[in-house]
Amino acid sequence: MNQIQKELGTTRKEKGKLVGQDFDEEHNRLEEKIDEKLGAKS
Repeated sequence: MNQIQKELGTTRKEKGKLVGQDFDEEHNRLEEKIDEKLGAKS
């Protein structure tokens, strides 16, 4: 039981990290891709 609770706890933490910093990084990457596409067109 404790093992399962620990695993659930870590996945929640990992998801929290993903939502926090990885989302920002992914968003920045997407913005860079969009800028590159717009730059190539103009």
